[in-house]
Amino acid sequence: MNAIGDALGELCKIILPIRPESYRGDPESAVAVCTLSDITLLDDLASDPGVLRRVNIVGRLLSENRGIDAMLGYLHDNPRVRTVIVCGTDGAGHRAGHSLLMLHRYGVDHNSGYGSSAANRIARSRSPEPYITASPDQIGHFRRDTSIVDMTGTSDRTGILGCIERYCA
Repeated sequence: MNAIGDALGELCKIILPIRPESYRGDPESAVAVCTLSDITLLDDLASDPGVLRRVNIVGRLLSENRGIDAMLGYLHDNPRVRTVIVCGTDGAGHRAGHSLLMLHRYGVDHNSGYGSSAANRIARSRSPEPYITASPDQIGHFRRDTSIVDMTGTSDRTGILGCIERYCA
């Protein structure tokens, strides 16, 4: 991310109220739900006590860089989570869900030269800035130890609840 983008992001935090990015559930659960950019779906699932009793966390993913870095950090720090259900609408601009799936499938192109020597480009991503700074250990844990259930584009509550039930069993 560049300095102008960082400044605009900080300005947006001041001007616009920032909604919660995630809601914690059962810390013993092995399932996480990512609603991508679908804030309505996030609010709907997070307001259901039955969902929060079944899943570890329900969260959104709006960016293909910092958002994925944050998700990988959470998954690495919470190794009990073994399954991430990706659902909801992927943002047309950032395509964070697409980048997440590409990262899981293909990994990163190491030392792509963007921003710093620590930045890695998500392989085969078509997002505008798919550069993450997650550690090799975090990326490895995500790719090796976490399963992705791709329900991208699905906002059907019943289908998502069925999927949660199936993976929480």
